[in-house]
Amino acid sequence: MAERINAFEWLMRSSQSDDIQGSNDNNFQIGDPDPETTEFINEQHEESLMTTEEIEEDHTTNQRLIYSLNFFNKINNNQSMCNTCKKVLKKPSSTTTTLVRHLRIQTKKYSEYQTYSFNSKSYLSQNSARAKLITQNINEMIALDYQPYSIVKDRGFKNLTYTLESKYKLPTRQYLASTAIPQLYSKKLSLLKEEINTELNSMQSISFTFDIWTSGAQQPYISLTTHYLTKQFELRNKTLGCSYFLGEHDGKSIFLKIKSMVSEWNIDILSLNIPIYMVTDNARNISCALNKYNSNDNLHHYFCAAHTLQLAIQDALKENNIESLLKKFRPIVTHYNHSNKSWERLQQIQVRLNLPNHKLIQMVETRWNSVFLMLERIIEQKEAIVLDL
Repeated sequence: MAERINAFEWLMRSSQSDDIQGSNDNNFQIGDPDPETTEFINEQHEESLMTTEEIEEDHTTNQRLIYSLNFFNKINNNQSMCNTCKKVLKKPSSTTTTLVRHLRIQTKKYSEYQTYSFNSKSYLSQNSARAKLITQNINEMIALDYQPYSIVKDRGFKNLTYTLESKYKLPTRQYLASTAIPQLYSKKLSLLKEEINTELNSMQSISFTFDIWTSGAQQPYISLTTHYLTKQFELRNKTLGCSYFLGEHDGKSIFLKIKSMVSEWNIDILSLNIPIYMVTDNARNISCALNKYNSNDNLHHYFCAAHTLQLAIQDALKENNIESLLKKFRPIVTHYNHSNKSWERLQQIQVRLNLPNHKLIQMVETRWNSVFLMLERIIEQKEAIVLDL
């Protein structure tokens, strides 16, 4: 029978002798690590990740537990006596490892100790530096990656955090929603305001863009961004807000809303004495807002070049029967993109005709280049489409 040793012994042997790798490689198998060795290694690894305060807190908790269960009687800081076998054990004053190892001999008592130890698990103090750092990173991850608060309830995320730090207690989703994320937002908001106000003193001009749009739930929003150059000629782009915009969207209400959103950043667009450039789409109500209700000669309104080009192309598509042609092509693209069987047939024909294995592209009315891409792809796949239809 092959000799069976644990992983720790195998590592020690391999470091002390070169004869293990060779003709005797198959003479033993790696077994489960010895419990005492594993406990020792884990203790050293966990302590290397903990601060001095956290190590002391952990050992203090274990000592209170092992003495409160009346397994040992403490003689002095370096000696304790087992109340079962009356053996006096020497131990360092700060640890209980020696006592726990001795307790393993007494199976029932050790089992009792494990149960109480699990139930009274010592977590990192919420005020400890490591716990604060982990919580801060979780908050920032949720904000940056648009994660739901419920991620702290997910089994996979729990397993990950336990693997990285078994003594860390995850915050609740209620705490994240009511305290942690609002605090993070307030902190970042104040830092961003300070940055903009500092750089505003050296700006030669500042630009804003905003748009009004409706969500899939038919809720109106208005978004605002700013763009400027620093003294070092570095371009800055900041999202200043995305606000729920109820009520009538006429020129006056739009202007007052924009003025209010900008003033939240300590900027008054009616009194700022540097050039202000507002770039928007060609909507009449927005044009009315910035031309009729603006009293600052330094504020200039410009239409978005891309949106102007989009409007021109839409008008051009209505001429020469191009629009009627597009009405014929769009159902064809929809047919192949929504039917698996049709798409599989088209793929087979593409292989037979040695055509690129490309899907058809559907046009989007608000993106003029998508019309070009749709027509280009249909011309590329014309033979396959005609053969299939």
